[in-house]
Amino acid sequence: MTMNTLPVIKRARDYYLYDFKGKRYLDLFQDRGRAVLGHRPAKISEIIKNTISRGLTAPYPTIYQNRLIKTLQRFFPENGCIVICPDQPSLLKILALDTPLSDPALGESGKALLWRPFTAAPVKGDILVPVIPVPGLAGFQIACVTPDSGRTFPEASLLPPVVSAAAVKVLYHLFLIERKDDPSFLSGLDSLSCLKRDGIYIKLLIDNGRYSLLFEEALEKGVLLPPKKEFPCIIPAVLSDNEKKTILNLFKG
Repeated sequence: MTMNTLPVIKRARDYYLYDFKGKRYLDLFQDRGRAVLGHRPAKISEIIKNTISRGLTAPYPTIYQNRLIKTLQRFFPENGCIVICPDQPSLLKILALDTPLSDPALGESGKALLWRPFTAAPVKGDILVPVIPVPGLAGFQIACVTPDSGRTFPEASLLPPVVSAAAVKVLYHLFLIERKDDPSFLSGLDSLSCLKRDGIYIKLLIDNGRYSLLFEEALEKGVLLPPKKEFPCIIPAVLSDNEKKTILNLFKG
């Protein structure tokens, strides 16, 4: 399955996608977690618009990348060495890693860990790769590494200023936000033997064949699951009672 399984999407707002026929889809994929704050988070459109209006789209040195580095150092004070690469293969090569990034939200462990907002327990390690909630801006990789006098890294790749500015905005928003998920809904999820939950992240314990059928069934009911089982389902911050029932019934089935 790929994202091309979806109908063509006309617009997105909060945790919903809308196709050209007007059908609405509740998004449990959330762009691999980059839309965990919604598809228009924290006035990000205004930040992007203002940055573009200055012509700052090409990856030249600007104040925004330094701001991003300082924000990450504040957010991850024990991992203050910031490594910025254009893509994941480059990041793995620079960090001398021969295995993919591990996702603690899926129960994985390893040398380099994905850091996701709103997990049940803090994720700590020598190498953290934050999933920064900037929807669609996936063409870069950032690692926060514990300083080590024996390790040196090449100069950071330059990010487009519009990317840096948007990332700073959403990271500061994460300092302030407090999610209030429905405890009865979460306990209902925890009672299901087909999944494991870490905060707002759900790992489905089913085989690929069953997952493919579940993906199609969910899509018919207006719910988008991750196109691959290797990605976690993510609980939206706001759900109606009917949406909670739909999610529970899907996973029960």
